[in-house]
Amino acid sequence: MRARAAALALLLAPLLLLAATPPARAALTPERASNFLLIRDDGTVAGTRWNDAASVDATVRKLASAYLSFAPDDAELLVFFTTFDADDSWWLLAMENHLEGLGWKNEPEGQDFDFMPLSKLEGVVNLGDLAYWGSVSAQEFTLTALQEIGHRWCCYLRFDAGAGTRADLLGRAQNHWSYFLDSGGSPMEGNSWRDNGDGSFTTTTDAAGTGYDDLALYTMGLLPPGDVQPLRLLEGPQVTGLRDLDGLPLSASSPPQRGTPLTVRASARMVNVGDVVRAEGERRPAFPTRNIFRMGVIVIARPGDDLATFGPVAEQLVDRIPVAFRAATRQKGTLLNITDSRVADAGMGDGGSEGGGGGDCGCQTGRRSRPVAGAALLGIALTMALLAIRSRRPLRR
Repeated sequence: MRARAAALALLLAPLLLLAATPPARAALTPERASNFLLIRDDGTVAGTRWNDAASVDATVRKLASAYLSFAPDDAELLVFFTTFDADDSWWLLAMENHLEGLGWKNEPEGQDFDFMPLSKLEGVVNLGDLAYWGSVSAQEFTLTALQEIGHRWCCYLRFDAGAGTRADLLGRAQNHWSYFLDSGGSPMEGNSWRDNGDGSFTTTTDAAGTGYDDLALYTMGLLPPGDVQPLRLLEGPQVTGLRDLDGLPLSASSPPQRGTPLTVRASARMVNVGDVVRAEGERRPAFPTRNIFRMGVIVIARPGDDLATFGPVAEQLVDRIPVAFRAATRQKGTLLNITDSRVADAGMGDGGSEGGGGGDCGCQTGRRSRPVAGAALLGIALTMALLAIRSRRPLRR
């Protein structure tokens, strides 16, 4: 890893020397709003082909560059909304991971990667059209936001109970929990299951909350392995003739049963954290580690969209994310919105990195980061271009 970084630095050095003066500002220029940055779309987002990895990568790189031209480079996550229907799904695009034991080794990126080595960004989250969230329940927004943020760490785990590695914990796209995993109704999917005592199990997910399950908290570094309770996995479910909420045959990839309860006959296996460690290795850095995370938030609007109209909606949604994250992590984790101009020095202290110190990450140091500018910004842009061909990676929806 160090050799790769050194080689990259040598490659960029001559180019950085050319940046004695600050580069021209990005075409997408952020403006300060209440608790987010506003970017007027120049056609980049509206013109993105969301089913084309190269097009999505180009858009994400441009948004990240615009954000970093204005805001402190303290955010691990960059979250964006739009004022128009740009994409019909929500997702996280992974930018960096050096954590071990989370299952990233099973993913296309591999366990150790950094697509923006001159930035602290670890992932970019698309939460889509503001108007949509006004048409659905508050719970749907909360679950979606928590899931996409949770994809930074979850769900990629396999387990080995002594008979070889299995991926049965996983469901949709192999990065959500299986429909048949008793996750307690986690935002990362799965269900809450009641044992009827007669070889059948019934979902109780509709009455469940929106908290992360123990394994998700473990991957985040917020729960020590000794506190992770075994999770029940239904095996050999009899699903013939059963349909999920999308009207499709019931399977591990089915969405959570947040609606009419469903009963299946199956056997049950208890999966413990030791089974996961046997397959994935121990989480490193180990608990206790970072428990404060930072996000930057941008809202992308069309040139003619009125901030007075969409601004209050965006402000309310953005405010709900840190509150929901705190509750979902059982008050073990904090998500700071560093673009909130209403809070003095909102999380703009020296960021630190996971495994680099105490659990509070040094966020109370009082040192204020600065926007990325000049040579560093050019370096980020050049690095992103150099890595573009490598960064054809999946969106975690």
